[in-house]
Amino acid sequence: FLTYSTVAAGVDASVATRRAEAQVSLRYERLIGYDNGVDDQDIITGLARGSLSVTRNLSLEAGGVVTDATAG
Repeated sequence: FLTYSTVAAGVDASVATRRAEAQVSLRYERLIGYDNGVDDQDIITGLARGSLSVTRNLSLEAGGVVTDATAG
């Protein structure tokens, strides 16, 4: 059995104007192993999204997701 303690922190931010909006969410998580043979882990996850109204009938939207896990 693997036993971990978890510590996490995150931030969410958004901004909006009449023609554009953007949102970002980021989370950092630390897994701390109790056993000497189990490495600690750092996990970072993020989500970003944006939209732009080009004309009354045309808008552009984009987004992305990132995840990174590191043992050590």
